Amino acid sequence: QTINGELTVADQIIQPPDSLDTYFFDAYSYTATPNQGVVIDLRSALFDALIIVYRINSDKSITQVGSDDFSGGFSNGQKLNNNATMVTVFPDSADYLIFATTADGNPDGVGTYSIKLTANVVQPITYGTTISNGSISASDIQISTGDYWKAYSFQATKGDKVQIDLKSSAFDSYLVLNDNQGTFIDQDDNSGGNKPGNLSLLDARLTLAGLPSQTPPLPAEIPTTGTYIIIATPYKPNVTGNFVLALAKTNDPAEGAAGATESSLGPQLPSRNTEEVNRERRSTSERSVRRRVISQD
Repeated sequence: QTINGELTVADQIIQPPDSLDTYFFDAYSYTATPNQGVVIDLRSALFDALIIVYRINSDKSITQVGSDDFSGGFSNGQKLNNNATMVTVFPDSADYLIFATTADGNPDGVGTYSIKLTANVVQPITYGTTISNGSISASDIQISTGDYWKAYSFQATKGDKVQIDLKSSAFDSYLVLNDNQGTFIDQDDNSGGNKPGNLSLLDARLTLAGLPSQTPPLPAEIPTTGTYIIIATPYKPNVTGNFVLALAKTNDPAEGAAGATESSLGPQLPSRNTEEVNRERRSTSERSVRRRVISQD
């Protein structure tokens, strides 16, 4: 179900503890079942959308459990809009609040929007899994850019070294790894190598290579124990097709189950993501969006 709403100056306000900026918000409640994967999509042409998710505790206090700024606005190496899409797995049966509000750089933003929550669209997998008959179709998650996503979750322990492979003869593969709070961890476009006879279709291979020179630096291993989200996508509007996805835990990235052979790597095309896009995505995911509710006069 899609709900159409509007942020106005009469709405409730949240405020960062170390700032005078204020942000209007609407709140929606949702009761989750254990280990339920959901996608939350917030779109507006009038403000920079931000999703914040809180868990309602037994004493009626709330604890922030995740957020997303503009994951729904990326396509084919560009940020096309400021819409938000968050994929998360609710771990237990509890009540949650979903705030529709504006991003850090858009205080006091107002305007119309749409918000949609889709449940049971995140498939849990484990290390050693190979999905040989995967398919991205028009019934899958579709973000505001028109790109389709297939979402998977897995449990990882701090210090794990992982490799994720996405291979397709139908589209140019792209992988994103987020934690369960919506924080961007890493991405890969072309590291899996070229298709024989078609250098424009490249496979994706995501390993936590660790790039300390990046700002902020990329991790060389799973940073904290918990649930992680894999997004498999063509990273291009309205593209569908079959794929193979594999998840491996390995001390040596070459041990991955669905990896390309050395002879298939060949000359590689540049990644569709520019470093500027990657840097913005990393820095945005690390912004503090912890805000307190304050009363309107």
